[in-house]
Amino acid sequence: MTFADNIKLGYDLGFSYVALNGKIPTQPGWTTAPRMSLDDALKQAAVGNVGVRCGSASAPDSKYLLVIDQDTEIGIDLPLTLMIKTKSGYHHYYYTDQPLGNSTGKLAPQYDTRGEGGQVVYAGSRHPGNGHIYDWATSPDTPIADLPASLVRKLTSTKPRPAAPTPTHYLAGSKLANAIVRSECERITTAATGERNNALNTAAFKIGKHIAAGIIERDYAVQELTNAAITAGLGRSETKATIESGMAGGAAAPRRNAPAEPEATPEEVFAEPPVALADPIPDTTEFPVEVLPPWLAEMTQGIATHTETPLAMAGCVALGMLGTVSQKQYQVEVEDGYTESLSIWPCVAMKTGQRKSAVINAMIKPIVDYEAKQHKELTPEVNRNISKNKSIDKKIDKLRTSQSSKDGAAWEVDQSIIDDYESKKETECLSLPSYWCQDITPESLANQMSLNQERMGMFSDEGGIFKTLAGRYNNNIENIDLMLQSYTGTPIKINRKSSEPLNMLAPAISVCLTLQPVVLRRIADNESFRECGLLARFLFCLPKSLVGRRTGREPRVPRDVRTAYADHVTQLMDVKLPETPRTITLSEPAYACLDAFRQIIEPQLEDGAELSAMYGWAHKLVGTAARLAGLLHVSIEAQPEAVPVSDYTMANAIRLSQYFLDQAQITFGMMEKDEDTALSEYVIDWIKRQCVEEFSFRECWRGLKGKIKNADRLRMILDSLQDNGYVAKGETKNNRGKPTITYQVHPEL
Repeated sequence: MTFADNIKLGYDLGFSYVALNGKIPTQPGWTTAPRMSLDDALKQAAVGNVGVRCGSASAPDSKYLLVIDQDTEIGIDLPLTLMIKTKSGYHHYYYTDQPLGNSTGKLAPQYDTRGEGGQVVYAGSRHPGNGHIYDWATSPDTPIADLPASLVRKLTSTKPRPAAPTPTHYLAGSKLANAIVRSECERITTAATGERNNALNTAAFKIGKHIAAGIIERDYAVQELTNAAITAGLGRSETKATIESGMAGGAAAPRRNAPAEPEATPEEVFAEPPVALADPIPDTTEFPVEVLPPWLAEMTQGIATHTETPLAMAGCVALGMLGTVSQKQYQVEVEDGYTESLSIWPCVAMKTGQRKSAVINAMIKPIVDYEAKQHKELTPEVNRNISKNKSIDKKIDKLRTSQSSKDGAAWEVDQSIIDDYESKKETECLSLPSYWCQDITPESLANQMSLNQERMGMFSDEGGIFKTLAGRYNNNIENIDLMLQSYTGTPIKINRKSSEPLNMLAPAISVCLTLQPVVLRRIADNESFRECGLLARFLFCLPKSLVGRRTGREPRVPRDVRTAYADHVTQLMDVKLPETPRTITLSEPAYACLDAFRQIIEPQLEDGAELSAMYGWAHKLVGTAARLAGLLHVSIEAQPEAVPVSDYTMANAIRLSQYFLDQAQITFGMMEKDEDTALSEYVIDWIKRQCVEEFSFRECWRGLKGKIKNADRLRMILDSLQDNGYVAKGETKNNRGKPTITYQVHPEL
C-alpha cells in the first residue's frame, strides 16, 4: 500500500492526523486542533510524516485510542490487534472505555503507552534517523481490539513513590542544596525531545561537583536523577551511563567550599522564572542525512563522527560539493519554460574552534585531488599551446612591422597571410582547469570563471567573501552582480579597464561557507545585501555545537567509505560538460509532490502570515526544493537526463527544504538581535558553564574579558540580567574584609 492508501484507510477508521517533522508535531496546539481534513492529510503525506492523535480524537464515541509502543523484541501477553512495525519494535492499537494518559515502562520495561494528549508516527512515514518506513505488521484490515481490563488496571494503578530521604542526605539544613536537586530534576523532565540526554548530563555534572565537595549524598542524587530521566522517557541503561559520566566530570572540578546558607531560599530570591531576553530559539532538528544516497550519507556521517562536529556541517558541505560538480552539467525543468540550475549556496554559522576547516577539507578532497591530477596531465599540453600561440603572435608582429611602409595593395595580400597565421592558433587547452576557490575578488573570480567554462565552486571557513563583495579592495564600492547572476545562470557582461570585456552567457557558482554567527549579524546590517537578495539565496544552518562533549577518540572514516565517496565524485566530474546543460525532468508524481509543497508554502507568504517577515528567502523555497531534487537525482542516477525525478527523490528534497526553512527562521531571528542581547546571552552561557550558584563580578570580568572589553559594559549587562530575573546582586566581604560584589544565580541556570 502507498502512503496515500494508508492515510485514506486510517481516515475511514476515524483517525485524527497531525503533521510531523520527523516525529515531532509541527502545528502549535495540535492536541486540541480540529480534525485534519483528508485532503490536507494527503498533502502532508506527500511532503513529510504523519502522526495519529491518540485518545478520544481518533476513536468512536465513548471510546479512546491507546497505542502501546513496544521498543523491544521481548514480548508480553497482548491480544491480537492492528499493529505497525517501527524501527525497533511495534505499535499496538487498542480501544479503551476510559481516557488514559502517556506512560513509560508501566506495563513492562521498554513498553510505553500513548493516550490522551499523545501521538504516534503513522504507517507510511519514515524514521528521521535511518529512513525506516513504518509499515503494517498485521493486515491493515485487522480490527482494533479492546485493551484487556487487567492491562487497564495496571496502567491506572499508582504505586506509592518511596519517601524521599530526609534532608540530612544533603548538607544538613542546606535549603540551597535541596533547591539545586529539584531544579536539575525539573530541567530533565521539561527538556525537549532530543535534548533530554544532554539535560541529564548537565544536571549530573552540576550535582557531581557538590557530591565531590561533600555537599550532596551520591546515592540519593542518583536516585532522583534516575527517576526524572525515566519520567522524561530515557531508557535505564542510557540513564545510568549518562549519570555516571556526568558525575565523574563534575567530581573532577568539585566546589572548593560548601556554600554558605543563604539568608533566603532561591524560591524566595527568585519568585518567578527569568524573563526571556528575546523570542526563544526553538530546538533545532537534526540534518536529515538519510535522504542522501548511501555513498554520500556514509561519508557525511563518518566525517561528522570523526571530527565530532554537528552532522549539519558535513551535510551542508556535501550539498555544496554536489552543486560544484553538477552545475552547468544539468538543469532541472520544473514546468515547460521554467528551469532551475543546480547551483546551491549552503552557509553554516558556528563559533570559532568548531573544526570547520577539517570538515571542508575532508569533503572537498576528491575535487582538490581531481584538479591536481588534471593539472599534472594537462600542464605539458597547455605550455605547448601557449608557446605555439606566442610564436605565431611574434611572426605576425614581425610581418606587420616589415609591411608597415608598403602600399595598400601589398598590405591586402599580406593580410591574408596574417589571417592564415591566426587560424593556426590553438583555441583550446590554454589554461589549467580550476574547479574551486576560497577568498577571491570579484574581478579574479570573473577571470577564473571565463577560463573554466563559466563555472566555479567556492568553499571558505571564514566570511571574508562578504567583505570583498562590500568593496574591501575596491574603495568600498560594492561588486555583487556576478554572484547574483551566477546563482540564476543569467548572462552578464563585465567591463574591464585594462582588457576586453568579459561576456558570460550562463555563469554558475556554488558557494559553501562556514562562518561565525557574528559575521552573519554584520552581514544583516548591510542594506544592499538584503535589498538585492544576496542573503535570500543562502541556505542557512545554525547547528548546536558539540564543544564540551568531544572525546578526541572517535574513529576515522572507514577506508571503503572514503574510497566509494571519492570514486562517485570523480565519476561526476568526468562527465563532459555539454554546450548547454542537460535537462532533468520531473515525473508526474514528483511534480504533484512539489506542487503540494508549493500550496503549503504560498499562504504563509501573505502579509502578516508566518513567513512574510522573510519573504525574500521563503519565496525561493519551492525553487530550492527543485534544485535539491536535481542534485539528489544526479547523485543517484547514472544517466540523470534519461530518467525523470521520482516522487521519492522529490519527497527527500522537500524534507531538506523543510529543514533549511526551520534553520532559516532561527538564523534570521539571530541576525535581528541587537548587540546587547547577544552579549547578554553570551554572559548567560558563561554562567551556565561555571555550574555555580554564585559568582563575583571579578570572576565574571576575568572570564569574559576576551569578549567584553569594558568593565562598565559588563556591569550594565549584569544589571540588565538582574532586572530580567537571571541573577540577584549582593555584596559579601572577602578574606581581607573588603566588600565584593556577588551575584546569586537563578536555579534554572
